[in-house]
Amino acid sequence: MKKFKKISLIYLTVFVSFSLFFLLLFHGPLFNNETVFFYRGLLLLTLTIFVFLPLILLTHLKLPKVDIESLIAAIVVSVAIHLSLFVVFPVTFERSITMYFLSSLQKSQPSSMCSGLTKNQVEDLLINDYIIRKKAVDKRIQEQGEINFVNVKNNCIQITPRAVDFVNFSEFVKKLYNIK
Repeated sequence: MKKFKKISLIYLTVFVSFSLFFLLLFHGPLFNNETVFFYRGLLLLTLTIFVFLPLILLTHLKLPKVDIESLIAAIVVSVAIHLSLFVVFPVTFERSITMYFLSSLQKSQPSSMCSGLTKNQVEDLLINDYIIRKKAVDKRIQEQGEINFVNVKNNCIQITPRAVDFVNFSEFVKKLYNIK
């Protein structure tokens, strides 16, 4: 039981400090020039790993009773948890029409008798605000161009072989999870 408490404390300490460092990086200027939010997050996560690996080695040298395997495993677990949470929450929220729709409903002033928005108002909001004013199409074209999924030539957007492979992979994943 004593060993379990010791290992739990190691994991908790590494996870909390790793989490604080990783999350604080999002509030700073590092990699702000990366316009694809997902890639910025991966860069910040990689930086966090490279900062923590030497710290882990120093910790092991200063406290030799702390197993290096436990310290490294705690980093691996921290990375896995943060990568999963990052993809599921902030990346999804940043790109999701559903989240934009729900946030817009929350912010909307009660209208007429429905105390919310009518379907026509929601359609207008999504088309005129999300797609046109916020330039959702332009943003997607830029992002997909940066990752070499589309080429734009003479105002014509074309899919690249890399994107075809990705779409085929996504179709395979859809079949695995029975997504229609």
